[in-house]
Amino acid sequence: MAGFYSARSRTIPPLPWSNFPPPFSPFLMEPGKAARIIADGLEANRFEIVFPWQMRFLMKLLSILPYPLFFAITRRMVRN
Repeated sequence: MAGFYSARSRTIPPLPWSNFPPPFSPFLMEPGKAARIIADGLEANRFEIVFPWQMRFLMKLLSILPYPLFFAITRRMVRN
């Protein structure tokens, strides 16, 4: 199995944002905390599981905009 993982790690390029310093990684959180939020949301059968709260606030704020403006802004957010 070790050969499988080492071969796989050479074929998949690294994520583009993994090398950015913390100022370019907004709303970063520990994996354990994220897993707990997801598990709690699934347990409570929530319709949406959004975290951290800053992202939820931002997306709700953007959702009141007209669709063309909303998609223009979110397209820029994803590109950067």
